[in-house]
Amino acid sequence: MMRNNQQGFSAIAIIAILVVVAVVAFAGWRVYDAQENGTESTPEVTSQERTPAPEVSDSQDLEEAESYLKDIDVDSELDTSEIDEALNE
Repeated sequence: MMRNNQQGFSAIAIIAILVVVAVVAFAGWRVYDAQENGTESTPEVTSQERTPAPEVSDSQDLEEAESYLKDIDVDSELDTSEIDEALNE
């Protein structure tokens, strides 16, 4: 009677382990590279560009800013009907 007493890893098991190690190494490299370059690996979300606010040096600047804000009628642009309906439910 012949006994088949083989021990060790099969070729498929070794290839599977190598693939898993390669995927983990690639993911780690991407994270390291993103941190080194100061970028993120996810796509960047762009926001609206803002103009820098002017410096306030005296009370005249504050008065001009106050008059500017009073001239802007933000409430006329808002549609609060949906909020009012939700609150009344």
